[in-house]
Amino acid sequence: MKKIKLLFLILFLLNCFPSLKLDKICDVKSKGFRNTIFFKLATNDRSSYCSLSFNTNQSQFGTGVGAGTGVGSATGTSTGTGVGTGTVTGIESISVTASPAYNTASNWMDYIRRNMANPSSIAQTTITQCDGTEIGWYNSCIHTGEIRRFEMTNITDCNNVVATDSLGVFNWVCVIQTGKVFVYSTGLKNEKNLSDLIDFLNATFLNNSVTVTKDSATIATSTPSKWWTNPIVVQNTGATLSTTGTIYIVNSPSGTAGYILGSAKVALVVRPGQLVTSTSVNTVNNTTNTPFGWVEGNFRSTTDDFVITNFSGQGQFTQFRNIVAYRTTGANSILSLSFGANSRIYLHNIRLSNFTNTSTIANLNSNSLIINGLNAQGGNIGISLSQSNMIANNLVSSATNLNNMEFTSPNNLLFNSTLTNSVGTSLSITSNFTSFNNLNLVNGGNVGINNASTTDSRFVNTAIGHFVSTHLFAASPINLRVNGNLKISLSNSCGTANNIGFNTTCTRTTPSELSPATVTGFSMANTFVGKVITDDIRNTADTNGLGTGSVDPFNFDNRFRNWGLEGNNFPDATNRGICPNASPCRIWDWSLRSTDLVARATNPCPSGTVVDTHIWSDSSTITYLRNASEIFYDGVGNDNGICESNEDCYWTPNIGAYQGHGNLIRGSAAALTPNDQVCADIVAGTISNVKIFKFERNGY
Repeated sequence: MKKIKLLFLILFLLNCFPSLKLDKICDVKSKGFRNTIFFKLATNDRSSYCSLSFNTNQSQFGTGVGAGTGVGSATGTSTGTGVGTGTVTGIESISVTASPAYNTASNWMDYIRRNMANPSSIAQTTITQCDGTEIGWYNSCIHTGEIRRFEMTNITDCNNVVATDSLGVFNWVCVIQTGKVFVYSTGLKNEKNLSDLIDFLNATFLNNSVTVTKDSATIATSTPSKWWTNPIVVQNTGATLSTTGTIYIVNSPSGTAGYILGSAKVALVVRPGQLVTSTSVNTVNNTTNTPFGWVEGNFRSTTDDFVITNFSGQGQFTQFRNIVAYRTTGANSILSLSFGANSRIYLHNIRLSNFTNTSTIANLNSNSLIINGLNAQGGNIGISLSQSNMIANNLVSSATNLNNMEFTSPNNLLFNSTLTNSVGTSLSITSNFTSFNNLNLVNGGNVGINNASTTDSRFVNTAIGHFVSTHLFAASPINLRVNGNLKISLSNSCGTANNIGFNTTCTRTTPSELSPATVTGFSMANTFVGKVITDDIRNTADTNGLGTGSVDPFNFDNRFRNWGLEGNNFPDATNRGICPNASPCRIWDWSLRSTDLVARATNPCPSGTVVDTHIWSDSSTITYLRNASEIFYDGVGNDNGICESNEDCYWTPNIGAYQGHGNLIRGSAAALTPNDQVCADIVAGTISNVKIFKFERNGY
């Protein structure tokens, strides 16, 4: 009946307006335009015309193009979603501007104080700029240069909202604050850097823009623009960098002088692919006690001087990011952070190589240090901590002539470490109040773990394999705990003076957890990817993984690779020790194989009731979720790497530095690799309200 009425109406209109033309004449003064508009309204034609929408059902969250089994759609600014009900989002795309989240601290080198009671970097309400006198760790201040935001006025929730920037540099999050929807950049992605934001040719920032989608439909865009106003100055020769707020870039290094961070809030950024070489002095130095520095790039020393160092200064809140530093001669450290008390330094994705045997690679004589990614290869000692207070995630030390790692000062909390191929002891501990989580040690010429008479040392999830001497030794410890998984390749290879924590058969005793039982009698020959026998695509100095007479210490296909001796089949004494620059070296990969049954997928999903507690020397404590690490710079937690309540964290299923690869996905996502698990969020428990993520892939 409705169709008959509609037919009569059309015939009536055509009879009354015989000259009516249904053409798309977009001149509003034309007769054809008016006739077409009248006809569309009369016939309920809702298709768009001359950029005008005739969907009168449209609202901010409009519904309905009818029920049924088909997929509904609407034209204009509405997009159909859903099967059956045919609902549409009906969200009109808007233009936004990525503005500073904190207007009084808007430039790249700016920091504000973090309210630890509400630590989220995007939820600060009292804005006080940091001046370098703050107490605590590096995360006591928030680097606001990385945080941009804009309001989404066309939506009322954050469901399925995804933001990306055109440079692909930032993490983004959608949040509701005071009843309004905002999108924030929360920090640089793990593998991205300040250099990814710079136009080195023109010494300026690159234009960046943002796109926001909801249910895969674009709902907001911004115009490409430069987001900061810091001066960018080309400084190709070594000098004192003395203008506050300036980003100094090195396009084409020249000369032999080093660089000195000579003022607060200065950055030194070496163009990717370029190498700064110093032949007479320290390559990068801070002798003026200047805070809020930023250093990125490739550096080398050809003499006995330090590559990167600070002498007896403070250098508060300096970030070293995406650093590759190496030397082929000399006895001094490559990275020597002698910042003194309360220096609060952050190291992110650092790679250090030494092809001589007379130095400590990383001498971390720095207080209140946070590390997220450090790979140290070669030298006498890989990583040495001689100042209190370090929180570290993802450490690798290999091919050393003495120890992989040593601790001589208290108050250290480490997550996810792999120590391999040392001539001497793998881990030497003479400090109190030190905790190790997911620690993997393999193939050493002496002791695996040598724990002197220490107080409150803790090991959670530990694998020790193929050492010449005792695998696990403790000399009269006080309150030693060995919790979680304990795997030791050789039974009866433990040594202890008082049976606290474990006994000589490697069976655990109080106060350690007594279950699960210690696993012994296995080989780690097939645990790691190990020797690389195909060409490393990014490396310029290998043929099918074997060095071609020189080495490229800068470029590897993943961050768990470095150089080492060729030797016999792993694990073997011929694999241990430094590989001199002149010798044929082999690229080694300390990622896990997907078929490994020793270190891979051995830790269960996190549970809010399974936690660990670290004790500091002042008797204060911190309790954290076992088998998880905090996601850095996601705008949720306090960015110290420790998984605590009200944070987003990733599951750590493996023992060692490698915890998977690919993107982070929700823990509840379907398994993609063997023995993967589906991990639920933590709702309640000693640790609560934690969203759990995991890497897409686990093992190669």
